[in-house]
Parts: sequence; structure tokens; C-alpha cells
Amino acid sequence: MYASEGGHKAIVQMLLDAKASTESIDDSGDSPLLLAARGGHEAVVQLLLDGGANVKRKNKAGRTALIYAAQRGHGGVVRLLLEKGAKMDSVNRLGHSAQYYASKGGHKETAELLQRSRQTRQGKQQAGLSGAQGILRLINT
Repeated sequence: MYASEGGHKAIVQMLLDAKASTESIDDSGDSPLLLAARGGHEAVVQLLLDGGANVKRKNKAGRTALIYAAQRGHGGVVRLLLEKGAKMDSVNRLGHSAQYYASKGGHKETAELLQRSRQTRQGKQQAGLSGAQGILRLINT
């Protein structure tokens, strides 16, 4: 767990090779993925995700890896988590999202990345809906 927090890629790889769990948690409910994301350790985040870490896991305060990375302005980690399916609309116990923390922390590039990703996802959802509506129209005619 602490190898992830410290960004020790070689040690994390060794642990994963030995079948260590990616889902162990500390007293706060932080998993290795959350700790690596909080520290901005992109290579370790990638290893953990490839090893099966749950990108949607929350700790006891409701924080996700995406929230931690956004809060600290780790744009590379944010991008990676989004690519792996992190939920942008996930909020912590205070009701705050990754977008909120990136903006509040003055992490302009990270906030913009999250906004672009949100717009892209919304566009894809709308396109899918339009396509489904077109298919229904064809079936009903």
C-alpha cells in the first residue's frame, strides 16, 4: 500500500506479480489506487489499473482516485482515470466533485480537462440517443 503512495513503481510491480490485492485499504478506506492518485504517481496508477484496481472505489469520506488527483492538479492521472471509466459525477460526503476541487484549487488545466471530458461524454450520450430514436422511428413506420 505505501509503495503506491510513495510512487515506487518497481515495488508495486513486484507486489502485483506476487498477487497482492489492489483492493486492500487503510484506516481511512484508501486503497493503493487512491493513494497513488493522490500522490500524482501516473505510472503506479497505470500499473494498479492494469492489475484490476477498482477505478470507482470510494474511501470513508467518499473520495475517489479522480477526486484526489483533481484536487491536487495531477492532470495526467486525471486523464488516465477518465480513460479507464472514472465517474466524473461522483461526489464525496460533502457533495463535492472532482470538477469542484480542481476549480477551487486553481488547477485550471485539470478543471478544463474535466470540463472537456464532460462535454465529450454528453455529446456521445446525445448522439446515442438520437441514433436510438432514429431506429425506433424506422421500426414504427
